[in-house]
Amino acid sequence: MTETQVEVEISYCGLSHADVHMRDNDWGVSDFPLVVGHEGYGTVIKLGSKVQSLKAGDQVGIGWIRDSCRLCSACCEGAENLCETGYQGTFLGSSAGPFGKAPSNEFGGCFSRVMRVEEAFAFLLPAHLPPELACTLMGAGCAMYEPLCTWVKPGSSVGIGSLGGLGTLGVQLAKKMGAKVTVFSRDAAKRQAAMELGADGFVDLTSSHSMLRAENSVDVFIDTCPRDSGCDFLRLCKINGTLVRVGIPSADQAGLQTSWHPLIFTSKKVAGSIACGSIRTKEMLHLVSSNLDFFCRPSSWTACKIMPFSEVNEAMKQLQEQQVESFRIVLKW
Repeated sequence: MTETQVEVEISYCGLSHADVHMRDNDWGVSDFPLVVGHEGYGTVIKLGSKVQSLKAGDQVGIGWIRDSCRLCSACCEGAENLCETGYQGTFLGSSAGPFGKAPSNEFGGCFSRVMRVEEAFAFLLPAHLPPELACTLMGAGCAMYEPLCTWVKPGSSVGIGSLGGLGTLGVQLAKKMGAKVTVFSRDAAKRQAAMELGADGFVDLTSSHSMLRAENSVDVFIDTCPRDSGCDFLRLCKINGTLVRVGIPSADQAGLQTSWHPLIFTSKKVAGSIACGSIRTKEMLHLVSSNLDFFCRPSSWTACKIMPFSEVNEAMKQLQEQQVESFRIVLKW
């Protein structure tokens, strides 16, 4: 344990599709043995000698990043997700290139009972923030908040592609940031869930008529689906609009094919995003904790399914086979 690290006893961890993808090496960047998990909630139990911002007993959240160079301009601005030499992913190993500088078996992700992480990436959580919500914010919340902060301003029209764990938080965060939100889904049954979450509109992706009407309708479209959807969603963006991909495709679908014409003649943009740096993570936690009545409104869709860690394999099976009708599975020790 280094002088700038904290030791955290994990009590809850959200289960993400990323955990399943990494377990199965779908992205081609996994190193084994591997302990996944990047939506951790736990208690600080030990401090390095130079730790100043945390104390034993603090409740903290741990996300996708466990360390960065902390010297480049991005890191100094609290945008460690853009670290010029690559951040250290919470459970990424050398196969992940600059994002996994240390072998993954030197440390574990948030499925660990006890883990060590740099002080700067153990985020102090508001005392009244429910653990199951805190977990999802550390993963799905950060994944959606980063592109929203980068591309969206009050009054912007935002399209959210797919209403799963990422999409549900995306709708809520976008609404609290003053955006007009439309959910796009292949499942027409999710229309009611989208409206309950606060969405202003819903478009059935399987309806050619609805898709035609939705062309050039959003300033930003955030595609959360990991399956290959190509750049067909670019036609939904207005002139000077942006298509942002946060759903990570498998290694055999990682190619990008699109026409240069809409990018050149209409100034449309294609971007990607994965996580927040420390500044935006703290901003998001404050935003949510200040609006808990909104983020915790009773809804069958936003309810988390809490399962014991002893059933982690069953939980992964349910997630992989899309047998979960709740917002997210959260594992509890």
